[in-house]
Amino acid sequence: IEPDALPARPDWLTEAGTEVWVNDIGRVAVNRLVSERDSTMFATYCNLQGAVVMAWRAGEVPPAAHLMEARKMAEQFGIFGAKSRMKAAGNDDRSNNPFTKNGRR
Repeated sequence: IEPDALPARPDWLTEAGTEVWVNDIGRVAVNRLVSERDSTMFATYCNLQGAVVMAWRAGEVPPAAHLMEARKMAEQFGIFGAKSRMKAAGNDDRSNNPFTKNGRR
């Protein structure tokens, strides 16, 4: 990965946010999922995830809203949450989701 292709790390990252940035930037950079224009939102994710990590390390349960938002942001950045988990297509390209037919006969 070319260092110039990576987003610039902002100076307002928390210490925990910087740790997350260092750990996750390679994951998003491999597939070019974060560009310079995304650096502010990616930094926000890093600070939020860093706060979640700090709570766990302190033996506390992070607020559910923080956990949910960090998960959503991680999925947006492609850090986890493969699309196949949302729709596992079979040979006939129909969803294997048992709730797909809800409301249809």
